[in-house]
Formats: sequence, C-alpha cells, structure tokens
Amino acid sequence: MKTISIKVERVGKGIRATLNTYVIGTGDVYQVAIKEPFSEHPFYFLDGARHDLTGHEKKRLRELIEEAKNNV
Repeated sequence: MKTISIKVERVGKGIRATLNTYVIGTGDVYQVAIKEPFSEHPFYFLDGARHDLTGHEKKRLRELIEEAKNNV
C-alpha cells in the first residue's frame, strides 16, 4: 500500500482525519478514517486489519492538525 494523501478537517469542536491509500497490485484506492489521531500511535483499519501510520505519515498528520487548529 502507498499513501496518496492525508486530510484533516474541523468538525464541531474536534477534527476528522482521513487517509487515501493506493493498493499496489489491484490499483484500488481507499479512503479510511484515522483512529486516535492525537495519540502517539494513530492507526486505521483496512480490510479488517489494523495498520499503524509510518513516521512520515505521523509527522504530516501532526502538521495538518496544527494547521486546522490555527485556522479558526
């Protein structure tokens, strides 16, 4: 799998974080919700399996969360 993009949007008093991923081999693209985006170990479920975010993905997620907080 390869991450295409991470998106963070404000929802009420919280945020919604999603990840678009490309499945190599099948060519399918999925959009999944990132669970526990504020934790040290954010993750998502795809096809019933848990996938942890990589270090680069965590860094990008934190940057996007800070941007969302600052755009009040």
